[in-house]
Amino acid sequence: MVSVIYFVQKYLQTLNTLFKLDNKSRGEIGCAIILLGVELQKFSKWAESLDFFLTSLNIFHSISYSDDHPDTIRATKYIDSCAIQHVILVRRDSKNKLRLKNPTSLLKDGGGESGVSLELSSNPGYGIVRMSDSYTQVNIKNNSWEYVTLGVGLKDSALVVNYDGHLIRNAFDGRMFYVGLGSFYEGMSVTLRSSFKKENDTTESKLTEKILQDANDGWAFTIDPEGIIYPTSAPHLCLGISPFPILYLVVHDSPSRAVFKHFIELNKTKKPQKITAEEHSNIYQSSTQQTVDNGIQLELESHPGMGIVSLCENIPMYPMGNSRTCAVGLGPVSNALTAKLNEDDHLLILGKYSGSILWPVTSSSLESGVFLAMTFFTEGNHIRFKVNDDGTISPIGAEHLVLGFQVPGSLQKEHVKV
Repeated sequence: MVSVIYFVQKYLQTLNTLFKLDNKSRGEIGCAIILLGVELQKFSKWAESLDFFLTSLNIFHSISYSDDHPDTIRATKYIDSCAIQHVILVRRDSKNKLRLKNPTSLLKDGGGESGVSLELSSNPGYGIVRMSDSYTQVNIKNNSWEYVTLGVGLKDSALVVNYDGHLIRNAFDGRMFYVGLGSFYEGMSVTLRSSFKKENDTTESKLTEKILQDANDGWAFTIDPEGIIYPTSAPHLCLGISPFPILYLVVHDSPSRAVFKHFIELNKTKKPQKITAEEHSNIYQSSTQQTVDNGIQLELESHPGMGIVSLCENIPMYPMGNSRTCAVGLGPVSNALTAKLNEDDHLLILGKYSGSILWPVTSSSLESGVFLAMTFFTEGNHIRFKVNDDGTISPIGAEHLVLGFQVPGSLQKEHVKV
């Protein structure tokens, strides 16, 4: 189905580009591309659907539709809908907390056989959705699981779930809500996750399994009559939304790509000496929270006044080993991270978060829509990055992709081709 949507969109865009059509026909093409984008959202293809809606908007502008024209308003609405807000843990008194529209059905009979849509009353017209169309697989010492992060998107794409008073389970595939690695901190991601899969019963595997079991409280949620969802083990917190859009990969010519203001200086930070993963991790252990560094501020040219920021005030230690990970996104330039490239082309985060590295949250091939985080690491292979001549940053080996957001930049009209 997804491949058919892409084929039809490409065909319509070719018609619009190569043929001299009247304004009525071009307007109809723009409306058709909006419909295709809406269908694509149902498959959690948020990055791609955003490009569809921006293409439609540019078509409408090219035929002199005003900003208050119904089709322009519709395209703008769907562009805004692609700015999927990350579902995280917030304090119970936060203005960003979420409320379900229909909690009674879940509390009464668990949603019945068909389940209940997670439409929200706190965000009318929206619901809790998957932020990606595919699950990421994690493997630790012969134990594995799959997960996908959750967000808030249009209600048509909302998850349908069942609830047994303890577990919130996706009615489609049985996967369950889970607080990121069982770590109850404000700002922690909430995910949809599979159960643990154990490969064998070696001593090492059993030790890891015990660590995993220690994080089991992350499964348990309570839904109160007002529609607030909170971790049963941390009632002072509840599900809410992040105030900032997440950093993720987009196609190179996407209107949502991040163009860095100081990209030339960033490229010059690449040092000849090698820094091992262990040495870089040790920087975190010895640094203070206010380290002064020689990194380059990740300020954006594409999104004036904004930069790449941490979504965590302090990066928590997960119960699972020595893992520290925090999402990054689009925020005020005053909070922008500083970074540099090392000889191995790793993008190292400096300053307050020294010791972390930019890392795509995926175990499979890189593709549009994969999210990025900063993580503290001690082993394993890490994605290498290159700074492009146009101010964008790409993963080496996937130069058709660049860092970006669900929010188009101020230069978006220059990047949309119709």
